[in-house]
Amino acid sequence: RAGLLGAVAPGWLAVLGPAGATHTAYTATHSLDLTDAGWTVGDRVVPDTVSAETELFRLAAAEDVPGFRAYAARVDGFPLDDLYPAADGFARGLTEAPEGASREELIAASWFRFRDRLVAAHRRHPWPPWMVDSDDLVTTWLGMSGIEATPELLARGRELADGFAPPAAEVPDVATALADADEDQKRIKELAGKVFGLERTLRFRDQSLKTREAQLRKLRDELRQYRNSPVLKLHDTARKVAKIRHPKQFARAVKKKLKG
Repeated sequence: RAGLLGAVAPGWLAVLGPAGATHTAYTATHSLDLTDAGWTVGDRVVPDTVSAETELFRLAAAEDVPGFRAYAARVDGFPLDDLYPAADGFARGLTEAPEGASREELIAASWFRFRDRLVAAHRRHPWPPWMVDSDDLVTTWLGMSGIEATPELLARGRELADGFAPPAAEVPDVATALADADEDQKRIKELAGKVFGLERTLRFRDQSLKTREAQLRKLRDELRQYRNSPVLKLHDTARKVAKIRHPKQFARAVKKKLKG
């Protein structure tokens, strides 16, 4: 969460032997000796320093574009995570570069791999976000390395990077899991807020419906009472009387009926 996970090594070496200037470490396939010059593997010496990738990650996180550009101008090797500063240039580690690839193609592949690992780890960088999902970043970095990014070179670089190892974005790691968890927590809070708002709206509507129902019941009761009131009966009688066209004949008929 503090952005320091990238400083932790993805693998470890067991160091054996007595204390002293020289130590011997063993991996599954190599025996390495640490001396003042660095780690020696057979006739190869790997400097005991941070990789070019680590240094470029630091420069990108600090948004030091001039420093990144100056460092990128010196990059000459594949891949950046197994390339180490040595004197005025770089020393390669144990990674074997793809055979038959030109220098420009290897550098293009290195920048593609660097972009994949930068994005997969959700690292901070100074470039616009819309450049992340395109070849613009690699094109920019190739320009810093003094190489023109042609469509053919970009396609070949992408192919070499994919053939060397699966893109880092496809490999789950702790940094990605933490970033995804943070996004999930934000999403949960947003959804919880929407649910609360909907529940409150439903409560208001339910209360409004109850109020309207009470008003309707009251109106029905008043209407029922009005229908049974003497005033309405008198009104009905008066309305019926008003329809009589011959009052005298009606009066004689009523008297006759009463007598009967």
